[in-house]
Amino acid sequence: MMMRILPIVMLLCFFQNFAQQVVSGVFVDNKISFEDKELVLNGAGIREKMWIELYVGSLYVPYRIQTEKELYEMNDSFLMRIDIVSPRITSDVLIEAIEAGFENSTKGKANEIRDKIDYLKGFFKEEIVVGNTFILYYNSSAKVTTIYKNGLNLGSIDGEDFKKDFFGIWFCDKPASKKLKEKMLGN
Repeated sequence: MMMRILPIVMLLCFFQNFAQQVVSGVFVDNKISFEDKELVLNGAGIREKMWIELYVGSLYVPYRIQTEKELYEMNDSFLMRIDIVSPRITSDVLIEAIEAGFENSTKGKANEIRDKIDYLKGFFKEEIVVGNTFILYYNSSAKVTTIYKNGLNLGSIDGEDFKKDFFGIWFCDKPASKKLKEKMLGN
């Protein structure tokens, strides 16, 4: 009986490997469905600082891309998932990182979108703990970026231009982490 079950278990494990991967203890699905959109994992990686793993970032798109230009010019919905893996990521730390990220992604012109940045930072004021998951979703038909925390809709910000500035935190010329950017772009 055991000899019959073993091949089935091995086969299931084999197929399971194609359904998801594990990055720093986080299960990252290779395909997801979000707001009736089928998205594929473009890439996933770890945001580290001084050898400390902070969070796992995963980029989901309707079709594979290799550059940030393709992401910015994409005329379809996509999302980025952030899974917190370190207690060092607090609300204050994340808000500070968002502020610095906008300075980089806007090339020092963050004050031109100050109202949107301040509104966005308000989404991250609640306590952040290991295991929290954020979904950063760009809806192309509505031209709006929506932030979710553990499945709860925190709010949205309008504008296709905001998409580039916001996702530029991770994909601009001076991203939060070059290594994470490359991983999410599948390189």
